[in-house]
Amino acid sequence: MADTDSSVVDPFAHLHEEDFEQPYNHPRLEASSAFFTGGRKARSLDGDWHFVLDPFQEGLRQRWFEHDKTPIEDWVTPRDYDDGAWQTSPVPGCWNLTKPEWFHYEGAAWYSRRFEHDALKDSERVFLRLGAATGRCRVFLNGRFIGLHFGSSTPIFAELSDALIAGENLLMIEVDNSRRADAVPMHHFDWFNYGGLFREVSLFTLPKTFIKHFRLALAPDGKGIAVSVSMSAPVSGQADLVIKGLGAQSIAVSEGSGAMVLDMGPELWSPVSPKLYDVSLSFDGDVVRDRGWLSADQPDGPCDPSQWRGDRPSRYLRTRR
Repeated sequence: MADTDSSVVDPFAHLHEEDFEQPYNHPRLEASSAFFTGGRKARSLDGDWHFVLDPFQEGLRQRWFEHDKTPIEDWVTPRDYDDGAWQTSPVPGCWNLTKPEWFHYEGAAWYSRRFEHDALKDSERVFLRLGAATGRCRVFLNGRFIGLHFGSSTPIFAELSDALIAGENLLMIEVDNSRRADAVPMHHFDWFNYGGLFREVSLFTLPKTFIKHFRLALAPDGKGIAVSVSMSAPVSGQADLVIKGLGAQSIAVSEGSGAMVLDMGPELWSPVSPKLYDVSLSFDGDVVRDRGWLSADQPDGPCDPSQWRGDRPSRYLRTRR
């Protein structure tokens, strides 16, 4: 039996770790990180991404996101993945529909791509928006874990500012569509969700403080329009709202939020008169835009399209987004 050198690190020890996911369960990318994107300039990252299946979740165990461009012949420990362009998968897309041999695959997979970015100005922040990813989704940028998202249909927002560098950046995303006891479908079901980044992927460059959300609705009495604004930080100032065809109004913002009722009488949407309104809101140089409509509510009780009325005001401005 050959002698063993106790100074040699076992390159396969990670295979026996059972709690390897724990360091990557926080922070969470939840609804609170979302912001309004209407009218904002987005940089698309759609296209063919480098891609590899990871049925044994080696990516987290071996910390693939920390690997550099060292050529394979110079590796000193085994790796199950390299950032070569030997295999790609389209984004948006589901890997189950990319290749016949991937049709039944269920588990973890890694998407990666490099992109160039200018040095951030002191007045700027950069956010990643993933339209949707199946099941669990973990985001890594330049070897740094950004956060984890649960859910298969909701958009994911993640700030990249602190991890972004001037020049080339490496974005890696782990998507896992495995059936689990705490998810839908559960682990014993006979069906599973297709896996992948199946909606658009974009970057947004925003100011330090920006408009996070705003909402328009009919006032409770049906007279006038109620508007509310929330900012990304507890700032005070003035937001300027313009509704094309109805007018403009300044809204006082205090400690990051503002609200008021506008003395405006909008035309309600109906199949006979499908009126749309172009809306813009600005605050200290940040501007968002959208187009929406005030529509008729459906009657109470069973949904019968023949009974829909065009004279009953909705409480909300419905947008196309």
